[in-house]
Amino acid sequence: MTLKIDRSRSRLSATFEALWYAGSKDLGTRLLSGLLLPWSIPTALISRHRRQQIQSAKRERRERRESSGNQKTGGSVAAIENLLSRPGHAPPAAGQQGLNPSDPPVVIVGNLLAGGTGKTPVVVAIARALQARGWKTGLLARGVGAASHQAQAFLAPPDYQRAGDEAALMARNAACPIATGRDRSKALQTLLAAAPATQVVISDDGLQHRGLHRDLELILFDERGLGNGRLLPAGPLREAAANGLEADAVLLRDQAKDPIGHPRKFRVQTQFLGWWALDTPDRLLRDAELAHWTEGRRTLAISGIARPERFFDRLLALGLTFDAIALADHAPIDQAWLAGLPAECILMTEKDAVKCEQSADPRIRVLRIETVIPSSLIDFIEERLCGRPTA
Repeated sequence: MTLKIDRSRSRLSATFEALWYAGSKDLGTRLLSGLLLPWSIPTALISRHRRQQIQSAKRERRERRESSGNQKTGGSVAAIENLLSRPGHAPPAAGQQGLNPSDPPVVIVGNLLAGGTGKTPVVVAIARALQARGWKTGLLARGVGAASHQAQAFLAPPDYQRAGDEAALMARNAACPIATGRDRSKALQTLLAAAPATQVVISDDGLQHRGLHRDLELILFDERGLGNGRLLPAGPLREAAANGLEADAVLLRDQAKDPIGHPRKFRVQTQFLGWWALDTPDRLLRDAELAHWTEGRRTLAISGIARPERFFDRLLALGLTFDAIALADHAPIDQAWLAGLPAECILMTEKDAVKCEQSADPRIRVLRIETVIPSSLIDFIEERLCGRPTA
């Protein structure tokens, strides 16, 4: 594999990745980490104060919901338990849950690390599973790469230029309303104004956003764990690892280990479904068919995700020969540049493909993946949404 780093992909970012995760014994790396350590003190102070505010608001919100639920149901949860035990049940009405219909519960899927851990497909999987059980679900995302940073809602899958690549992909794959915006609380208000029937909201990140109220926090870990265990910028942590124990549960991606020892954990698995062409998205090629298609032909792999090496490693595991182009996360893809690439085959992720669909380039094949989540995770979420404690 020949790797090319696009100019938009910062060398500084690559340096920090090596510093945080490589575990290098190189003297220069150790010295740099030591020099950056004092700069982690502000991160520690700010994140500690922010976490205290978030936890306080979360407790107050839970107490209000429980109090409201007791008043409306006479303190009994038997009806809800009976409802949840029925196959194909519908979610309880807002009054049964002690919820205000205009104030649905918010579930945050976040991470302690700076950068991506693969939250987006997990959010999609949770949203689809809740919808399958009858919940009217809405999504929140920051909308990186969107034309506007202001809060905006979409009832149908938006164009990536309006909503950003991840938000466009999430809305399409989850098939539910989505709102984007730098201010998550305003995005939530915008979503509920556009889709007032929403019963539960899933937020892609926002874990450290103290302006966004939440009822349930799920923290996702990948194989990197906590990296070197230090706070930004000496390490990858946005807040102290111990704060993760205050979340409701942790999600472990594929073979990841739980680095904080949380008492409640669920494992989620990445599933590779196949490869599709821009003009035939419903027809999937198996890995063997893709390998045959690229054999003897000049192949380029393009990846503009948080960790492009994940995509490239997947191709290497298939035994493919290709040149790799690593773009910055959320980087735009110029259509003229794409058309001029000297390749017979171009491979990319779905997150990149949403920016190329108008080109209908016949050389492009796109990897489709999904995250498989256990039914026990959805059971747990429903129990918490209904105000019922879990063991």
